[in-house]
Amino acid sequence: MLYQIKHTFIADSFRCTSLSFCAAVTFRLGGATVIAIPTHHQSQVDVVSMDTKQTICSLTPQNTTAAHDMCMQIRVLGGQSEHPMLLIGYESGNIALWDIHQAGELSRLQCCTDPVMSLDYSHEENLGVSGSADAVLRTWRINEQQCIVSTEDIEIRNTGVGCVKIRDDGKLFASGGWDSRLRLFSVKTLRPLAVLCQHTGTVQCLAFAADNTLAAGSSDCTISVWSIYK
Repeated sequence: MLYQIKHTFIADSFRCTSLSFCAAVTFRLGGATVIAIPTHHQSQVDVVSMDTKQTICSLTPQNTTAAHDMCMQIRVLGGQSEHPMLLIGYESGNIALWDIHQAGELSRLQCCTDPVMSLDYSHEENLGVSGSADAVLRTWRINEQQCIVSTEDIEIRNTGVGCVKIRDDGKLFASGGWDSRLRLFSVKTLRPLAVLCQHTGTVQCLAFAADNTLAAGSSDCTISVWSIYK
Protein backbone atom coordinates (compact mmCIF):
# COMPACT_ATOMS: atom_id res chain seq x y z
CA MET A 1 0.00 0.00 0.00
CA LEU A 2 1.07 3.60 -0.64
CA TYR A 3 0.18 6.27 1.90
CA GLN A 4 -0.32 9.97 1.27
CA ILE A 5 1.73 11.21 4.22
CA LYS A 6 0.42 14.78 4.44
CA HIS A 7 -3.17 13.73 4.94
CA THR A 8 -2.50 10.15 6.18
CA PHE A 9 -4.80 8.22 3.89
CA ILE A 10 -4.19 5.33 1.50
CA ALA A 11 -3.37 6.80 -1.91
CA ASP A 12 -3.05 3.55 -3.87
CA SER A 13 -2.63 -0.20 -3.49
CA PHE A 14 -2.03 -3.33 -5.54
CA ARG A 15 -1.84 -7.04 -4.82
CA CYS A 16 1.52 -8.80 -4.76
CA THR A 17 2.45 -12.45 -4.42
CA SER A 18 5.40 -12.21 -2.04
CA LEU A 19 5.18 -13.74 1.44
CA SER A 20 8.79 -13.04 2.40
CA PHE A 21 10.12 -10.40 4.78
CA CYS A 22 12.34 -8.86 2.07
CA ALA A 23 11.35 -5.19 1.80
CA ALA A 24 10.35 -3.70 -1.55
CA VAL A 25 12.02 -0.50 -2.83
CA THR A 26 10.64 2.34 -4.96
CA PHE A 27 12.60 4.49 -7.42
CA ARG A 28 12.29 6.43 -10.68
CA LEU A 29 12.65 4.69 -14.04
CA GLY A 30 12.13 6.55 -17.30
CA GLY A 31 10.28 9.36 -15.55
CA ALA A 32 7.85 7.00 -13.78
CA THR A 33 7.71 5.67 -10.23
CA VAL A 34 8.32 1.93 -10.04
CA ILE A 35 8.63 -0.61 -7.27
CA ALA A 36 11.00 -3.59 -7.09
CA ILE A 37 9.34 -6.35 -5.14
CA PRO A 38 10.04 -10.05 -4.42
CA THR A 39 7.59 -12.59 -5.85
CA HIS A 40 6.32 -16.05 -4.94
CA HIS A 41 9.20 -17.39 -7.05
CA GLN A 42 11.85 -17.27 -4.31
CA SER A 43 14.69 -15.75 -6.34
CA GLN A 44 12.64 -13.50 -8.66
CA VAL A 45 12.20 -9.75 -8.27
CA ASP A 46 9.60 -7.93 -10.37
CA VAL A 47 9.89 -4.26 -11.32
CA VAL A 48 6.32 -2.93 -11.46
CA SER A 49 4.96 0.42 -12.67
CA MET A 50 3.04 2.18 -9.91
CA ASP A 51 0.87 3.93 -12.51
CA THR A 52 -0.25 0.95 -14.59
CA LYS A 53 0.42 -1.88 -12.08
CA GLN A 54 2.05 -3.75 -14.97
CA THR A 55 5.32 -5.65 -14.62
CA ILE A 56 8.09 -3.89 -16.53
CA CYS A 57 10.60 -6.71 -16.15
CA SER A 58 11.34 -9.77 -14.03
CA LEU A 59 14.83 -10.39 -12.66
CA THR A 60 15.27 -14.16 -12.50
CA PRO A 61 18.65 -15.93 -12.13
CA GLN A 62 19.39 -18.31 -15.01
CA ASN A 63 21.62 -20.54 -12.91
CA THR A 64 19.64 -23.60 -11.78
CA THR A 65 20.93 -23.45 -8.20
CA ALA A 66 20.40 -19.70 -7.86
CA ALA A 67 16.83 -20.05 -9.18
CA HIS A 68 15.79 -21.40 -5.76
CA ASP A 69 17.70 -18.75 -3.78
CA MET A 70 15.38 -16.61 -1.67
CA CYS A 71 15.72 -12.81 -1.93
CA MET A 72 16.69 -11.21 1.37
CA GLN A 73 17.66 -7.59 0.56
CA ILE A 74 17.16 -5.17 -2.36
CA ARG A 75 19.00 -1.88 -2.92
CA VAL A 76 18.81 0.59 -5.82
CA LEU A 77 21.95 1.99 -7.47
CA GLY A 78 21.55 5.33 -9.21
CA GLY A 79 17.87 5.72 -8.34
CA GLN A 80 17.77 9.23 -9.86
CA SER A 81 19.75 8.32 -13.00
CA GLU A 82 18.52 7.24 -16.43
CA HIS A 83 19.99 3.78 -15.94
CA PRO A 84 19.43 2.55 -12.37
CA MET A 85 20.53 -0.93 -11.35
CA LEU A 86 19.60 -3.22 -8.48
CA LEU A 87 21.72 -5.01 -5.90
CA ILE A 88 20.00 -8.09 -4.50
CA GLY A 89 21.21 -10.12 -1.52
CA TYR A 90 20.17 -13.77 -1.32
CA GLU A 91 19.68 -16.52 1.23
CA SER A 92 22.77 -18.34 -0.06
CA GLY A 93 25.06 -15.44 0.87
CA ASN A 94 25.31 -14.21 -2.73
CA ILE A 95 24.98 -10.58 -3.81
CA ALA A 96 24.06 -9.94 -7.46
CA LEU A 97 24.10 -6.79 -9.57
CA TRP A 98 21.21 -6.52 -12.06
CA ASP A 99 20.71 -4.38 -15.16
CA ILE A 100 17.02 -3.42 -15.17
CA HIS A 101 16.77 -2.39 -18.83
CA GLN A 102 18.20 -5.68 -20.04
CA ALA A 103 16.67 -7.72 -17.18
CA GLY A 104 20.06 -9.38 -16.90
CA GLU A 105 22.49 -10.26 -14.14
CA LEU A 106 25.81 -8.43 -14.53
CA SER A 107 27.79 -10.07 -11.74
CA ARG A 108 27.49 -12.14 -8.58
CA LEU A 109 29.66 -12.41 -5.47
CA GLN A 110 29.55 -15.15 -2.83
CA CYS A 111 30.35 -12.90 0.12
CA CYS A 112 29.33 -15.25 2.97
CA THR A 113 27.85 -18.68 3.66
CA ASP A 114 24.82 -17.45 5.64
CA PRO A 115 21.88 -15.41 4.29
CA VAL A 116 22.57 -11.75 3.49
CA MET A 117 20.68 -10.07 6.33
CA SER A 118 21.67 -6.50 5.47
CA LEU A 119 23.44 -4.51 2.77
CA ASP A 120 24.01 -0.94 1.62
CA TYR A 121 26.07 0.73 -1.10
CA SER A 122 27.52 4.21 -1.66
CA HIS A 123 27.86 5.07 -5.36
CA GLU A 124 30.01 8.13 -4.57
CA GLU A 125 32.52 6.12 -2.52
CA ASN A 126 32.07 2.90 -4.52
CA LEU A 127 31.74 0.96 -1.28
CA GLY A 128 29.30 -1.78 -0.41
CA VAL A 129 28.77 -3.22 3.07
CA SER A 130 26.85 -6.36 3.96
CA GLY A 131 26.18 -8.35 7.11
CA SER A 132 24.97 -11.82 7.98
CA ALA A 133 24.49 -14.13 10.96
CA ASP A 134 28.20 -14.31 11.70
CA ALA A 135 30.50 -11.76 13.39
CA VAL A 136 31.84 -10.23 10.17
CA LEU A 137 30.98 -7.17 8.09
CA ARG A 138 31.94 -7.69 4.44
CA THR A 139 32.95 -4.78 2.22
CA TRP A 140 33.07 -4.86 -1.59
CA ARG A 141 33.24 -2.61 -4.63
CA ILE A 142 31.95 -2.57 -8.21
CA ASN A 143 34.74 -2.32 -10.78
CA GLU A 144 34.68 -0.79 -14.27
CA GLN A 145 33.52 -4.10 -15.74
CA GLN A 146 30.45 -4.00 -13.45
CA CYS A 147 31.79 -6.91 -11.39
CA ILE A 148 31.30 -7.02 -7.62
CA VAL A 149 34.71 -7.61 -6.04
CA SER A 150 35.38 -8.36 -2.39
CA THR A 151 37.68 -6.02 -0.46
CA GLU A 152 38.08 -6.24 3.31
CA ASP A 153 36.29 -8.16 6.08
CA ILE A 154 35.67 -6.38 9.38
CA GLU A 155 35.38 -8.62 12.42
CA ILE A 156 33.03 -7.51 15.19
CA ARG A 157 32.68 -8.75 18.75
CA ASN A 158 29.36 -10.64 18.60
CA THR A 159 27.48 -12.53 15.90
CA GLY A 160 24.54 -11.24 13.88
CA VAL A 161 24.21 -8.03 11.83
CA GLY A 162 20.59 -6.90 11.47
CA CYS A 163 21.15 -3.75 9.40
CA VAL A 164 23.81 -1.52 7.86
CA LYS A 165 23.61 2.05 6.58
CA ILE A 166 26.18 4.28 4.86
CA ARG A 167 25.81 8.00 5.62
CA ASP A 168 25.02 10.20 2.62
CA ASP A 169 28.27 12.17 2.91
CA GLY A 170 30.24 8.93 2.56
CA LYS A 171 32.34 9.50 5.65
CA LEU A 172 31.05 6.73 7.88
CA PHE A 173 28.65 3.81 8.08
CA ALA A 174 26.70 2.22 10.91
CA SER A 175 25.72 -1.35 11.69
CA GLY A 176 23.05 -2.65 14.04
CA GLY A 177 23.63 -5.97 15.77
CA TRP A 178 21.68 -8.82 17.27
CA ASP A 179 23.62 -7.98 20.43
CA SER A 180 21.69 -4.63 20.63
CA ARG A 181 24.81 -2.60 19.78
CA LEU A 182 25.19 0.20 17.24
CA ARG A 183 28.65 0.29 15.67
CA LEU A 184 30.18 3.14 13.68
CA PHE A 185 32.99 2.75 11.14
CA SER A 186 35.05 5.04 8.92
CA VAL A 187 34.34 4.55 5.21
CA LYS A 188 37.89 5.63 4.29
CA THR A 189 39.82 3.37 6.66
CA LEU A 190 37.11 0.80 7.55
CA ARG A 191 38.22 1.15 11.17
CA PRO A 192 35.77 1.21 14.12
CA LEU A 193 34.88 4.63 15.53
CA ALA A 194 32.41 3.93 18.32
CA VAL A 195 30.07 1.38 19.88
CA LEU A 196 26.74 2.81 21.08
CA CYS A 197 24.84 0.99 23.82
CA GLN A 198 21.23 2.03 24.30
CA HIS A 199 18.98 -0.81 23.21
CA THR A 200 18.18 -4.13 24.87
CA GLY A 201 17.00 -5.92 21.71
CA THR A 202 18.19 -6.52 18.16
CA VAL A 203 18.80 -3.33 16.20
CA GLN A 204 16.64 -3.90 13.13
CA CYS A 205 16.76 -0.66 11.11
CA LEU A 206 18.90 2.46 10.69
CA ALA A 207 18.37 5.81 8.98
CA PHE A 208 20.46 8.97 8.63
CA ALA A 209 18.72 12.35 8.42
CA ALA A 210 19.90 15.25 6.23
CA ASP A 211 21.70 16.78 9.24
CA ASN A 212 23.52 13.43 9.82
CA THR A 213 21.41 12.53 12.84
CA LEU A 214 21.16 8.75 13.15
CA ALA A 215 17.93 6.97 14.13
CA ALA A 216 17.87 3.30 15.12
CA GLY A 217 14.87 1.03 15.66
CA SER A 218 15.06 -2.06 17.85
CA SER A 219 13.03 -5.14 18.76
CA ASP A 220 12.87 -3.69 22.28
CA CYS A 221 10.11 -1.39 20.89
CA THR A 222 12.18 1.79 21.17
CA ILE A 223 13.80 4.19 18.70
CA SER A 224 17.04 5.95 19.60
CA VAL A 225 18.24 9.16 17.97
CA TRP A 226 21.91 10.11 17.92
CA SER A 227 23.99 13.13 16.94
CA ILE A 228 26.85 11.51 15.02
CA TYR A 229 30.06 13.39 14.12
CA LYS A 230 28.30 16.29 12.39
